[in-house]
Amino acid sequence: MAKSTPEGKVKKKVTNILKFHGAWYCSPATRGMGRSGVPDILACLRGVFLGIEVKRDIKHLPTKLQEHELWKIQQCGGWGIVIHAGNLLDLEGLCSAIVAQAELTRASGHAKLDEMEAQEEKRHKPKPDDAIN
Repeated sequence: MAKSTPEGKVKKKVTNILKFHGAWYCSPATRGMGRSGVPDILACLRGVFLGIEVKRDIKHLPTKLQEHELWKIQQCGGWGIVIHAGNLLDLEGLCSAIVAQAELTRASGHAKLDEMEAQEEKRHKPKPDDAIN
């Protein structure tokens, strides 16, 4: 059995975090067939796009092309981030915040719907002076 690389171990931890939060994700294989610089992991969590470039530690930096792709993701409203062994908790915090925001938005939408239904019911409810005597 082949040994996992230090970066591979970080990737496994990243995918475990994404799985825990219910994200869709994939690891595009570019190796001459795809676009260079694409982040190691592409994910979508509650409608939020994440491009995650994985490095083994803080000493290993993304290439200029990888930085450019992450910047382009950010310009389109997604999260383009670099994750390494030392900042895995940042990814956990980001995923938790995305899920919490989605739940607040959902709850707010339900509250507005309930309010609209109550107003509609009140509008159609006959008034006491409308009764026939």
